[in-house]
Amino acid sequence: MSTDGALMFSFPLFRRNVLPTIKTGRKWLGSEEFPLFPQSSFPAVKESLLNQTKDRPKAMIVHHSNPVLVQANQERTKKALQNLEFLMVFDIFPTATTEIADLILPSATDFERVDYRAIFQQPGGYLALRDKLVEPAGESRSVFEVDI
Repeated sequence: MSTDGALMFSFPLFRRNVLPTIKTGRKWLGSEEFPLFPQSSFPAVKESLLNQTKDRPKAMIVHHSNPVLVQANQERTKKALQNLEFLMVFDIFPTATTEIADLILPSATDFERVDYRAIFQQPGGYLALRDKLVEPAGESRSVFEVDI
């Protein structure tokens, strides 16, 4: 245990695979257009929403992220997300993505929630657990405490 109250677990012989080991027989969305990604990338999701493909997502939950701001071509990203039937954003402050969301939920800050950090390095890694320092303000909650 560290002196700041966080629990640290060491995995010195932890082995990880870069690609998933379980094959489902189904291809990821955008696997042909974006073959270097082992799973569906946001550019693949964005293109499927813009092109209204039959396998496109219908709804999305965005947690502690702002895709409209961080993805290339903000207007194109905004237009793609507006093609969703439902967009829920869970964050601590208003963003360009919350502006177009159907539902915005207030997220607890780092100091208001139990949290973890996974630190990977060769040949092992660490998992650090941290307790909350203060109770969440107002109606904010940790993403792990929201019932949908």
